[in-house]
Amino acid sequence: KVIYAFWHSLMLVPVYVGRNLGVKVLISQHTDGEYIAQVIQRLGHNVVRGSTTRGGARALLSFIKNVKEDKTSLAITPDGPRGPRLIVQPGIIFLGQKTGYPILPVSLGLASYWELPSWDRFRIPKPFSKAILMYGDPIKIPPKLDKNKIDEYRMLLEKTLNEMTVEAERVVKEM
Repeated sequence: KVIYAFWHSLMLVPVYVGRNLGVKVLISQHTDGEYIAQVIQRLGHNVVRGSTTRGGARALLSFIKNVKEDKTSLAITPDGPRGPRLIVQPGIIFLGQKTGYPILPVSLGLASYWELPSWDRFRIPKPFSKAILMYGDPIKIPPKLDKNKIDEYRMLLEKTLNEMTVEAERVVKEM
């Protein structure tokens, strides 16, 4: 079991590809999160509602409790639900510490897409667009970390996701 981590702007394809696997996905409690939660549930995922501004700590604790009960993989956008864009927030590192699950970086390259005028520049693939989904090496988070080490792992995940995104975009252009 793992914690899938992908940028908020690129969530559409990884969530679709992983449909019907029963992965638990953390979704914002904001109004816009309701629509996303319904779509994600229809794709076969389990949803836990929470965000950094509304119930984030409670949602993370619920995530951890559920993991201990049913040992399912998790998915989270470490820069969501409101950003800043492409900046990993520490919640995912806490989740890795407390669950013992490695964080699996996931990124995406799209040959053709629409980009929404949102904080994250959300990308929607155009019909018949070429795409590449990349998985990085798992990042194991030790159970006990001081604040500096938490920040080191946060920066490692951020650097990894950004490098993978650049690589995926390069590869999809060569296809």
